[in-house]
Amino acid sequence: MVPYSENYDVVVDQGQDEVKRGFMPEILPLEVNPEEYDTVFLGMPVWWYTYAPAVKTFLAQYKLAGKTILPFATNGGWIGHTAKDIKVACPDSEIGEILNVRFDGARLVTPEKRILEWIKKV
Repeated sequence: MVPYSENYDVVVDQGQDEVKRGFMPEILPLEVNPEEYDTVFLGMPVWWYTYAPAVKTFLAQYKLAGKTILPFATNGGWIGHTAKDIKVACPDSEIGEILNVRFDGARLVTPEKRILEWIKKV
């Protein structure tokens, strides 16, 4: 596995390219099997208005049909079509309301109250 560059602009360009071409990087095996759970919390960064390529790999590797998926996503601008893309990738799963955790640089923009409300609901 090759780590991403430490240069932000290089990573942004690489991320756009990877999303456009449907890249699915190799990911390390998990210490738990999500297939053994009824509910899966799916946390992800948003890359070019959808989930990051590593999440695409995860969704392809694990069978989540019949599961409840509770997604939350971090982003620095717009969540885009992330929620719709999760529903397309997991058509046989129950998808909860996505929590959009937005940042402006290192500053949290999403009110903490909104995050706590989402946690209480799930």
